[in-house]
Amino acid sequence: MDSVLGGTRAAAAFQTLASLAKRVETQTGTSWTEDYGTFVAVKRLWDRVFPLLAPTPSKELQEKMAEVSPDKWPKEPEPLTLQEDLTGPNKPDYSRGFLVALLGREQAEPQPPEEAAARAETERNVAAWAEYQREIQPLRSKLQQLGDHFRLLEDIGEGVAKDAVPELRRRRSKED
Repeated sequence: MDSVLGGTRAAAAFQTLASLAKRVETQTGTSWTEDYGTFVAVKRLWDRVFPLLAPTPSKELQEKMAEVSPDKWPKEPEPLTLQEDLTGPNKPDYSRGFLVALLGREQAEPQPPEEAAARAETERNVAAWAEYQREIQPLRSKLQQLGDHFRLLEDIGEGVAKDAVPELRRRRSKED
């Protein structure tokens, strides 16, 4: 029987799922294969339990997953204000006048200290965000590769399901 179910480990997993389904059936008083409500309860249980039955990922996969774990990401800087986003360090400051911004010259009168401090703070914030984006780019790339790998595996499962589902529906309609 183990070989029919895919080996000893698979047989043990199926026995575990069956025993858990039996617990639900005991509570509802009906079989999960005959009562839709019980089926939903069993499915929810299996959705929660099934990942616990998964084999341990390979060391290589564990390392790839560890590389992109949330604790490896840099701390996100404070969000930019609209003013900072509009007047970053390489953008003209239109608040100082259209012609001044167009000509790229400072006004003749000196900048008030508060305005100079605000401009310096804006430049620091925009620079912090640019640095953050540079730091997370390699992590995003690794995460994308890992996601592509799992999507490929999911696509394999989807392909098998596309073949199996019509056959299961035909069987079911013959039973009904």
